[in-house]
Amino acid sequence: MESVEKLHKFKEENGDVEWEKDDEDHLDFVTSAANIRCNIFHIESTSRFDVKSKAGNIIPAIASTNAIVAGLMVLEIYKVLNGKIDECISSYLGKTPCRNRLLRVERVEPPNPDCFVCGTNWITLHVNTKTTTLKYFVEEIAVKELNFKAPTICVGDNIIYEGDDEDFADEWEKQLQKTLENVQIVHNSVIQLEDLYAEFNLSLAVLHTEEFEGETLYEIKGKIKEQKPEVNEETNGDQMDEESESDDLLIVEEVIESISNKRQNQEYIENPEDKRQKVEEAILIE
Repeated sequence: MESVEKLHKFKEENGDVEWEKDDEDHLDFVTSAANIRCNIFHIESTSRFDVKSKAGNIIPAIASTNAIVAGLMVLEIYKVLNGKIDECISSYLGKTPCRNRLLRVERVEPPNPDCFVCGTNWITLHVNTKTTTLKYFVEEIAVKELNFKAPTICVGDNIIYEGDDEDFADEWEKQLQKTLENVQIVHNSVIQLEDLYAEFNLSLAVLHTEEFEGETLYEIKGKIKEQKPEVNEETNGDQMDEESESDDLLIVEEVIESISNKRQNQEYIENPEDKRQKVEEAILIE
């Protein structure tokens, strides 16, 4: 009680009390409060030295933030377990209050259909990974089916094939003769396909499948983004010139129209020199 009285007096004189492990009154209060809880839950009591060594290493802000976030997550879990997923919200804990609120809540955004992780339209490749060669995958699937020109194939951080690497062409040719399984492309693998020339990339989930209808050796399911069309520099330049000329023509027409409108609102000027001056002023204004 003595430490409580001292801290209460300190607060009245100096305002809020901030924890300081080297302050005797602070240490006495925390030790007393800790031992009261130890007694309630039949836990071995602690000493002032233990409190000082342990409490001095705790960052209250981090502990409080983790506790708040964990509590918010549990509240959302209740909604999921009760089948009320549509009522789930996203909560943001701010550093400073906004309109007297530390928490800002928003409705959960729907899944992005183009996102491989959260989207519902996944690109999946059904193929026999044990018999299909990497060469078949590159030539028949990546190039012909998916319209890649010089695909680079990665699984995780490993580069499986690089189509535009002429320095190691012999090594890549040997790699092409291996089956997908032998190059780490197995069931549930995620392949990253990239084409630097066409600025085109794609994530592909592989599902090992041994039986197909008819003579098909693979099957692709999901939404595939359209590849960016090639840009012909000459054609592009002509288009830019045409657009530029059209813009210039439009500006000239606007100036002429503006001059015409101003002439209608002005009194008739008989002197040609005054008339020319008015027109020039209108052009300068534009």
